[in-house]
Amino acid sequence: MTDTHKQTAQAAQQAPMTPAERGAALARIEDRRAQLTAELAQLAAIEAGHRAALAQA
Repeated sequence: MTDTHKQTAQAAQQAPMTPAERGAALARIEDRRAQLTAELAQLAAIEAGHRAALAQA
């Protein structure tokens, strides 16, 4: 479980979040989404390279 997941789980068990806490949580989510999107783009490029190599084989 990543730190973000732990923070989200802890927040869910605590008292209702303040607007500042919600903003911070959303910022963490947006950052993680950007990281995952970049990783998916890298994987898509690798996949495309493998598919192109297979097509030429």
